[in-house]
Amino acid sequence: MFNFFAFGQKKIDIKLSMKKSILKYNKEHLKDPSSCQLMTLTVLSTETLGDMSAKLLEEIPVALNSINKEIEKNNSVILQRKEKIKEFKGIGGKEVEIEDCLETIRVYEADNIKQNDIKKEWELTREKTERNLRSKYIAYYYVKHKYRAKNSYGGLDIQTDIIKFDSSFNIKEVE
Repeated sequence: MFNFFAFGQKKIDIKLSMKKSILKYNKEHLKDPSSCQLMTLTVLSTETLGDMSAKLLEEIPVALNSINKEIEKNNSVILQRKEKIKEFKGIGGKEVEIEDCLETIRVYEADNIKQNDIKKEWELTREKTERNLRSKYIAYYYVKHKYRAKNSYGGLDIQTDIIKFDSSFNIKEVE
């Protein structure tokens, strides 16, 4: 009996918090917010931290692969420029061309440093994300909000929105 009452109360608080956010949103986005009449407010689904972690873990290898390709491309350009420098030194009198190659090498080496830093960040993200895989903490609620509100002619229209709320019941998206 206690669980039923406690969880039932929690559900009421969730919907009440959502309604407050919707009222605030309506004040900012409806022509006549006072005309809004709630018909239904239905939680369609939730997204847990574990769900989000699983999705992110699918994206991490793609990001790392892209970074590795960029580093390989940079290394290829660096190698080509070093070969050009050897070629120019053999010819002689090509100081401007050699300096141009050296500048290109510096730019691509600096980019490799940035790419390696980004790669380290992704690897740290992977470790943190793997720890969150089993988390059931609800990060987002997806809610169907059906209501009546006045249109530009003053008539009441029925509208349906799909709203994404964060865990603090702030509206993040409205479709």
